[in-house]
Amino acid sequence: MPSPADTASGLLPATVVGGSSGWLLRVGRMDPSPDKIIAFFDSGGQNPDPRWLLDYPTFQARVRGSINGYPDTYDKAKQVKDVILGLTPQDIGTDRWASVIMLGDIGFMGYDDKERPEFSVNFRAIIHPAANALTQRDNIV
Repeated sequence: MPSPADTASGLLPATVVGGSSGWLLRVGRMDPSPDKIIAFFDSGGQNPDPRWLLDYPTFQARVRGSINGYPDTYDKAKQVKDVILGLTPQDIGTDRWASVIMLGDIGFMGYDDKERPEFSVNFRAIIHPAANALTQRDNIV
C-alpha cells in the first residue's frame, strides 16, 4: 500500500493547489518557502486487521499561509477538508479506499517563527490494500 498521505495529496485538484492557485503541495515535509504550502504527513492510525486486508491509517494535512493571511489560510484548510472528507468508495491505484473521516475539525496550530498561520486537518481512512506475495492476510473485497 502506498503512503496514505501521498495518495491523499493526489486527490487535491489544481483549483486547490498548484498552477495558478499559488499553493505548493508537499508530502512528508514543510518547506521554509514559499509561504503558502499544503503538506501531507502519515500519522500512524489504528491497528490494521490481522486477519483481513483492512487498514485504518491516519494522515494529516498542514496548511500554512502568508503573514496576516489567517482567513485565507483557514479557507484553504476548509477546501482540503471538503475534497477529502467523505470520499466516495473508489479504487485508487491498486487499493480500495472505502471511506475517509476526520478526527476533530480544522485546528489552528498557531503561527510559525515567521508569523505565518498554520492549520491542521486530520483524517482516518478505511483502506482495503491490494494483496501481495508477502501478506498473511485474506482479501475481503
